[in-house]
Amino acid sequence: MATIQAQAYEARELTLAGQSVLIRSIRAEDKPILQEGMHHLSKESLYARFFTFKSELSDVELKFFTEMDFVHHVGLMATLTTADGDRPVGVGRYIMSKDLEKDNRAELAFAVDDEYQGLGIGTLLLKHLTVIGKANKLSQFVAFVLPTNRKMLGVLRQSGLPIQYKKDDAGVLEVTLDLK
Repeated sequence: MATIQAQAYEARELTLAGQSVLIRSIRAEDKPILQEGMHHLSKESLYARFFTFKSELSDVELKFFTEMDFVHHVGLMATLTTADGDRPVGVGRYIMSKDLEKDNRAELAFAVDDEYQGLGIGTLLLKHLTVIGKANKLSQFVAFVLPTNRKMLGVLRQSGLPIQYKKDDAGVLEVTLDLK
């Protein structure tokens, strides 16, 4: 697999409101930023992301979410440039579990601060995860989405990638994006 170096990935973009946003790889030293970011998500956003009510990440989760190989597990952070400096406003990631790895597929997930939703940050994160996923020869992204999570479904639908939907017995949508 081709790889992109985790510490080196950076790209500047503009939000729909014209604000400068840096999309960069998540690093081990970002643990406090991710923990603080949990406090900027509403209960609804946390539930939509984790499918459970969660207010803190454990030490094990923080390590998992910040120490990645950037091939099987890729994480990106979006930070807005403000007068006070760069402010983290969202994260996106894909993870190739053992079940998905055999088919070169990875699970996709996002979380964007409630205050900054609707600015295209999720779309930008998906754009860059797609670039990395294609470089790593992934065939598909799979996202598990609650049917009420219209914002996430909108980001996936507007990706420009071929898309398929399947609902499981619990009512969760399995959304597949084809990267080929």
